[in-house]
Amino acid sequence: MAQDLSICFSQQSALAPAMPLVIAGSGPLLLLIAVQLHRAGIEISAVLDTTPKGRYRKALKSVTTRFAARLNP
Repeated sequence: MAQDLSICFSQQSALAPAMPLVIAGSGPLLLLIAVQLHRAGIEISAVLDTTPKGRYRKALKSVTTRFAARLNP
């Protein structure tokens, strides 16, 4: 979906958001969309991540625990 969004803005429909653009939201796709729009030539002045404090820490702990479990079967 995120990839489709940036392609839609830049290549297929020749539409682009007003620049400079401020992107706000939460979740992992926020940064993906920002990077893809930037690569498509869209000027982004700010990315506002509204993810509550502690969520990234909790997610990182989960990822490292799962990764460690794969290394030590």
